Amino acid sequence: MKKKEVDKKSNKPQKTRFWSFLKWMIFLIVVFFSALFFATSFGFANYQMFVVKSGSMEPAIGAGDLIVVKEKPDYEVGDIITFETHEGNDM
Repeated sequence: MKKKEVDKKSNKPQKTRFWSFLKWMIFLIVVFFSALFFATSFGFANYQMFVVKSGSMEPAIGAGDLIVVKEKPDYEVGDIITFETHEGNDM
């Protein structure tokens, strides 16, 4: 009969502890991205969320990447900017 490895602090099997940790991490990631989505969807704190449509900024930003932007009062050379065309919210 094989003996299970047990964590000395919690008295739980090691596998149970790993899956518990993994579930919490997934939960926190989902909560974070949900909050980010709702905050940017409703213009909370002047943040906006876009999907990059072209690969013109690769390797820094790839086509299909999700970006979150906030307007600044002034810009410097080297800053990455977004702009809106007459067709709508395009990058």
